[in-house]
Amino acid sequence: MYANRAILAVRSEYFLVMLNNGMRESMDKDVPIQLEDVSYDIFMKVLEYLYTDNVLNTKCTTLAEALSLLVLSERFMLDRLKSLCEEIIRRDMVIENVIEIFIASHRHRALSLKDLALEFILSHLENPEIISGLTVRFHVYYVIAS
Repeated sequence: MYANRAILAVRSEYFLVMLNNGMRESMDKDVPIQLEDVSYDIFMKVLEYLYTDNVLNTKCTTLAEALSLLVLSERFMLDRLKSLCEEIIRRDMVIENVIEIFIASHRHRALSLKDLALEFILSHLENPEIISGLTVRFHVYYVIAS
């Protein structure tokens, strides 16, 4: 896929630094920028946002896509896209996915989403699925962190 370097640099501080501060990508304009750890489909949604400043056509079909887009918006320093992702995720928050949303929002500094997820968890603490999710997730986290 091709993208205009100037548009990337103007719209994202991440790309501005990459393309203008002596990094390998800024030295040779003919060398493509490679992002090995980024899904093609999710990056296309980021590009669509960078070019249009819109996410109407960037609709995520799954929670995993929305969370991936949230992660990239954090990585590429796209605060408005991050806020839009938070809104998409918030609308799809249910008991089955709230623990995953809470953990992802904590890891990627989506503070308003994290607060909403925590409030949702606390208001549904009597639900066995919430208790089970908390027990499994935090037990695994504790074992890995120890």
